[in-house]
Amino acid sequence: CRRNDGGQCGRFLHGVALLCGFDTPSLQAQGEQRLPSNFNIDRDIPALPPNIVQLPLIILAIRREDGGWHHVKIEAWLAPKDEGLAHKMDGIKSSIAKKAQEDIKGESFLGLRSANDGSRLAKQAIHKAAEQSLGKPWAGDVLIKSLLVY
Repeated sequence: CRRNDGGQCGRFLHGVALLCGFDTPSLQAQGEQRLPSNFNIDRDIPALPPNIVQLPLIILAIRREDGGWHHVKIEAWLAPKDEGLAHKMDGIKSSIAKKAQEDIKGESFLGLRSANDGSRLAKQAIHKAAEQSLGKPWAGDVLIKSLLVY
């Protein structure tokens, strides 16, 4: 190559790195921090102990003064002291959840939203609903897996 002023052009080799075909796991993860699809399959999740009853999801809407809605979503387990009672409660868990839903509707939204009182109020309502469904008092605990109030 010659320039117009008589000098020579330097010859440069330009290289381009081609990335196609190279596996770049760090780039795949960027922005998509996902676990492999087989990470959380059913066989890897241990079964609940025999004295634990998982209630159906309790979802309700509470009317606000301005006409809008507050929402409550509760995932809960019952933990009676013996397996026989757990088996009986498992058979009536839909009834327990429905009664709890109605009892919780009567609670104060601010109380349910409170960090200190929300879980306690939900547990009391669910425990009461279990007693109503059983027709008798029961010894055991209500375990709140998640309580979402918004």
